[in-house]
Amino acid sequence: VKLNDNFGIEKLYSDYVFEKRKSGVSGAVYMAYHRPSGWDFVSLFSMYFILMVTLLLVFFYAYYVIKYRHLFPLKYLSYSNKITGLVMFVLIISFYMLFIFSFVYMQNLFDKEIKTQLIKESQSFDISTASSNVFIYDKDGYLNNMNASNVLMKFKLVPSKLCNDWIERITEEKKLFVKRKIGDYIYTSLFSLHTINGKTHIIEFPFFEEQNHIEKKLYSSLIPLVNIYALLFFISFIFGIVLSNYIALPIQRIAKYLSKDLHPLELKKIEYASRDELGNLVMSYNQLAERLNEALIQLKKEQQESAWQIMAQQVAHDIKNSLTPLLLNIEHLKKQSTSKSEKTIDSVIQQIQILSRIAEDFSEFAQDIQPKLERVNIIHLVRNIINQYCTYQNVSVETRINDDIKSEIITDEYLLSRVLMNLIKNSIEAIDGNGKMIIEVDKENNDIYIAVKDNGCGIPQEIIDKIFEPKFSTKTTGKGLGLAIAKSICDKLGMKIYFESEVDKGTVFYLFIRSVD
Repeated sequence: VKLNDNFGIEKLYSDYVFEKRKSGVSGAVYMAYHRPSGWDFVSLFSMYFILMVTLLLVFFYAYYVIKYRHLFPLKYLSYSNKITGLVMFVLIISFYMLFIFSFVYMQNLFDKEIKTQLIKESQSFDISTASSNVFIYDKDGYLNNMNASNVLMKFKLVPSKLCNDWIERITEEKKLFVKRKIGDYIYTSLFSLHTINGKTHIIEFPFFEEQNHIEKKLYSSLIPLVNIYALLFFISFIFGIVLSNYIALPIQRIAKYLSKDLHPLELKKIEYASRDELGNLVMSYNQLAERLNEALIQLKKEQQESAWQIMAQQVAHDIKNSLTPLLLNIEHLKKQSTSKSEKTIDSVIQQIQILSRIAEDFSEFAQDIQPKLERVNIIHLVRNIINQYCTYQNVSVETRINDDIKSEIITDEYLLSRVLMNLIKNSIEAIDGNGKMIIEVDKENNDIYIAVKDNGCGIPQEIIDKIFEPKFSTKTTGKGLGLAIAKSICDKLGMKIYFESEVDKGTVFYLFIRSVD
């Protein structure tokens, strides 16, 4: 059903469908229905989706508050849930803030647009062509009956007299914008001064379509924005879930590894390639695990050495207590024995003396030796020790001593001599038959080093890690204490001892000693 073109209302409200419901003597009654578009359904879905996510977030917050009895239960949530919740919270707050700011901004923008339109209407005002919607007041603010046909005047819905405050402001400023109200309907009016037939009048230019105009403008402007934001919200929501899982995955992997019932010596490095904060955490853990393993190995070693020292002290004490009366009795028997039995007695005495030396070695190993530090000329000390081993028939001893180095060191001469003698003795015993031993003294950086080299049988690869253990020996007649004592002395003197060896080619032991500056 078409309306009369004189109304022109169909053009003004093109987004409405008009339907004739009743006609009679008094005229026709038309009903207007909003014509929905595809954007309306999309917008409705967008609003409901955001509202649903908001309610869901509020529900989970209330659930965790009640469950943990804490107003801010973030510390009870998993890392991934924190990230997802934070992303959702930021998106929702951003949406509502954007919607409110956009609404206020556009409302102000449309309000300025209405005022601009009213100013243009005021500037082009002509009494002969004036609309019936224009209200004319005299300069004292009384309503003129020139527009008596206006329905608002007919039913006295507009005041017949303007307030004095408005009149003063209009007189001073020449124009005045005022928000007027008819019942619950609010609209904007422009009051301005005009001259009609030589007399000054106050003309009111109302904008009765303000509410509908602003609603249409806001609807057409905000709905696309809401749809776009809803789409971005959905994409960000999915991205937030994926991102939270991506960030939390390495943390969960690390937590799963650490939750295993591992022995401290079984802790291994965690592989993590990224150089972010989590990478720094993993690197710190790996360094801590490495230091812990080293500390545990050192502790184990110290416990073993302590146990050996206690055992050695007890063994030395028991052997000495038994050997002393035994040796006295055998010497007494020797005085009363015949020449034939003296050889047997001498052999027994020799074996007792060997046992006594073994007991002394155990006793020394068990003692906590305190070094007596003094200035020592390392070259003189080495030469004196070498002279004691030049009488071996099957071993050639060669010295390579750099006399130009500053040879003074701070150490315990007796203890250092024991270490060198032990290393030289081991080298001689490692040479089976004819062989050669080289003793070298030189300087490397700030350290003086002593190298004891031999071309003996060498040390097999599988026992290299055990060579300084007190219970270990490569010789069938050894006690396994020589190198252990040497290592212990080096630790007390602050010296570094290590070796290089190759089977069937020989071994070289190095002592590094800090020289006196």
